[in-house]
Amino acid sequence: MANFSANMMDPKASILITYNFLLGEPSVLQVLFYNTPNLPPGIFNKFMDIPFITRDVGT
Repeated sequence: MANFSANMMDPKASILITYNFLLGEPSVLQVLFYNTPNLPPGIFNKFMDIPFITRDVGT
């Protein structure tokens, strides 16, 4: 997140991350948003490579 915040110069890209507890277990919710239907290649790759429990990706 720090790298994205410091280095991403594309004003159409944004990320919202929340840290939660569900039944005493920590979890993280990431919302990756790009403000056009076509993303530049690789723009969110570092986030998409993080292990996940569920994933819902769409345009």
